[in-house]
This record gives sequence, structure tokens and C-alpha cells, in this order.
Amino acid sequence: MRIAISAFLFTTEAGKRYAGVGRNMARNLEEIVRKDRGDTYHIFVNQGVELPESWQSCPWITWHPIEIKGVAQRLYWEHYRVGKEAKRLGCDLVHSLFANLPYACSLPKTTVIHDAFPRTHSSWYTTRNRLILDWMTATGCRVATRVVTVSEFSKRELSRAYGASMAKIDVCFNGPGNDVSDLDQAGIAAISREGLPDLDVPFVFTVSTLEPRKNLVGLVQAIASVPDVKLYIAGAKGWLNSDLASMVENSPAKDRIVFLGYVSDEQLNLLLNKCTVFTLVSYVEGFGIPVLEAMVAGAPVVTSQTSSLPEVAGEWAFYCDPEKPESIANALLSALGDADNLSRMAKGGQEYAARYSWESCVDSLHDVFRKAIGR
Repeated sequence: MRIAISAFLFTTEAGKRYAGVGRNMARNLEEIVRKDRGDTYHIFVNQGVELPESWQSCPWITWHPIEIKGVAQRLYWEHYRVGKEAKRLGCDLVHSLFANLPYACSLPKTTVIHDAFPRTHSSWYTTRNRLILDWMTATGCRVATRVVTVSEFSKRELSRAYGASMAKIDVCFNGPGNDVSDLDQAGIAAISREGLPDLDVPFVFTVSTLEPRKNLVGLVQAIASVPDVKLYIAGAKGWLNSDLASMVENSPAKDRIVFLGYVSDEQLNLLLNKCTVFTLVSYVEGFGIPVLEAMVAGAPVVTSQTSSLPEVAGEWAFYCDPEKPESIANALLSALGDADNLSRMAKGGQEYAARYSWESCVDSLHDVFRKAIGR
């Protein structure tokens, strides 16, 4: 197959590394570069993206860096010009890494849509972001020959909220977003701790964009009832998070709560290896890559019993109701209160997480391409 990929939203900007959407884009492209599946690709990216040398020299990929000046020009390329270029280049299919597809292009089209949140949880967005994302999602569901999403939960939600036929939606599960692993003592010692707090004390760790959906307010409330552990929070600033700052300032546990901001990939791996417990207590997730990463690194996990998270963690997590801070606290206390069980859950989670990989994700995506063009 000859495949055109619209990847204008792909970025190598370090500060955006935490977002699951960004990691999905990067890992899909990385895996397409890594393994020859017998296809050729024409990939359209923003001219400002710095591509690794190994990507640029990949023999089955032709890169098309396009100078994009502003949103209007990007939308012109995503919704019109990519389709025209794909036909000129003799492509069999157009694929978008995130929602936006060319309307009028007669070629089969596939797109990745991670969730239905702009419609099912609209209050968690600024008005501008909600309108844009809702329009992108609705348009992608309508225009695509096949829609790719990342969990069975998201498949059901996209069908329910946007009217996409279940038969039209395919699930390609994510792999870990970062190169995480279970480090030995030498590996731990080799990673710089510059800018990090004390990692040799008991601490609960979480990583996410600071936004309402991640329920960091509930986690901060819960940690006040969990004595003798610190809470370390890594993640880029998001939106609508003023309540979080106020909650921390007024928390009796405020001296035990540390915001780390951006950390490098290596430091993230170190934090996952050193934490006593990893937690992600979002109200809802389309997949939940950080939970998978924690399990791969051998960290015990406390997470929400909602949405896609039980799909990702299976029986190898301590679950809580994210709507109730006392439930979060009880799950943390349960995890921290039994060292033998904590170790058992961590080991089982690590084995369970091995089923998820970017190779299997892109292999599944390749099957979707074939299905879309009728092969």
C-alpha cells in the first residue's frame, strides 16, 4: 500500500511529551520507521519539526515538511491539500494522526480519535477548546472510512456521542508512551536527580497535564488522609486549574506536596522506579498511558475504577472511585499497608503490561488500512 499521513499536529517540543495524544503520534511514527511492513509512506509534517536522522533516512518513507503559518493554513492542508497531494502521488489511502481529514478527497480515509470528551465532558474545556475539538471529532467520525481509537471504552463512547457506527470503529491499543523499564541499582544510580526532590523517602507519584479531568484536586484532598508519604506531581500546565492551586495552599498536607513540572524521559523512568505507589485517579481516560508505563517499570498502581482504566490495568491495580476523595485515600492506604501484597501486585502488573506494545498497535493499524481500502 501507498499511504499518505497527515501529521501536522505532531511535535517534538519537550514540554508536550506528557499528553497521550502527542505520545501516540510519536510512537506510531517511530514504529512505522522501525519496521518495514511492505508499505510506502508520504508523511506531511510541519516544517519546524526536528526529525531524527534515522527517520529522515528511512527508505520506505518520503517526508514532506510544509511551512505552516498559523491555524488557518494548517486547516487548509489538513482538510484539502493533503488529499490533493495524496492523489497526485498515487496513494491508496489518507490517514490522519488526529481527527482532521480532507473532506472532498475520494480516497479511503482513516483517522485516530482518542475519546469523545469534548461532547461527553464539555465542562472540562475552555469554550474555545471545546468547540474546536468537538468539531474536529464530529468531522473525523463523519468523513473517515474507518475510525481508529485506543480502547473499547472510547469505541463505545464515540458511537454513543457522535453517532459513528460501532462497525466502523477499530481499536488499536496504545503501548507505553516513554522508554520505561524496571531499572537495577546501577541504572537508578546513573540517572541525574538534578532538580528532583528526595527520592529515598516514601512517596506517591503521578504524572499528567494539570487539567480538571485528571482530578488532581481529589488526589490532593485524599493525600491529607494518608500520613507519612509525600506526593510528587509531574506534568505540564493545562487549563482551568486554579482550584488545584487553592486546594494545595489550604491543604494540611501542603508541605508534603511537590510540583515537579517538566521532567526528562530519564527522570520520569527514575521516578516510576523509585515511587512507593503510582497513582492516576482521573475522572475518565481514553486509555491511560501513564498507568501502563508505571506497570512496565514495576510500580504498584492506584487508579480509578472508571472508563478505560480497568482495561489497561486489569486485576493488577488498587481501584478507587475518583468522585470520592475518601475512596482514593482508602485505596492508597490499602496499597501502602501491605508490603507483600504491594510487591505481588507490582510483579503481576508488570507481566500483564507486556501485552501492550507499539509494534502490535501499528500492526493493528496496518490491518485497518487494508480494511479501509478493501484488501
